[in-house]
Amino acid sequence: MKFTKKIKQLRKEREWSQETMATKLNISLNSYGAIERGDTNLGLIRIEEIADAFDITLEKLFEGVSYKEEEEEEKEGKNLKRPKSDKMRRKEDLTVLDIELLKISHDFEKFKLEHTLKQKELEKVISTQMVNLVDKIQQISILEDIFIKKTTDNSDEQTS
Repeated sequence: MKFTKKIKQLRKEREWSQETMATKLNISLNSYGAIERGDTNLGLIRIEEIADAFDITLEKLFEGVSYKEEEEEEKEGKNLKRPKSDKMRRKEDLTVLDIELLKISHDFEKFKLEHTLKQKELEKVISTQMVNLVDKIQQISILEDIFIKKTTDNSDEQTS
C-alpha cells in the first residue's frame, strides 16, 4: 500500500473528513488534499505530525507501506498516471531515505528512553539498598553503644 493510501485509510477508519485532518495538521484543505493525492513531498516533521494526529507511532503509520507497488503498476501498465520523471523518482527515493532515517531516529530515541528508564530503576534499587544499609549501620551503632555501656558498667562494678 502506498503511504498516501495509508493516510487516507487511517482517516476514513476514524470517520474524519479531509477538512478535519487539515485542521489537525494546521494546514489548508488544499494542502491536505495534495498530501492524500501524493502531489507533495512530505518532510520528516509533517510525517511526525500526521502520526501524532492519528495518535499512533511511526512504526504503525508505516506498517504495510510499500513504494515498490507503484513501480510495478507502472511497468504492467496498470498505473494510468503519467510516468514519473527521473527528478520525481529521485525525490521519492530521498523521501524513502528520510522515512528510513526517521525510523532509525525513532528507534534510537526509544532505546534511549528504555535505557533511561532502566537506569532510573537501577538508581531506585541502589537508593533503597543504601537506605537499608544506613539503617543497619545505625542499628549496629546502637548495639555498639549498648555493648560499650554494658562493658563500662561491668567494668565499674568490678572495680568497686
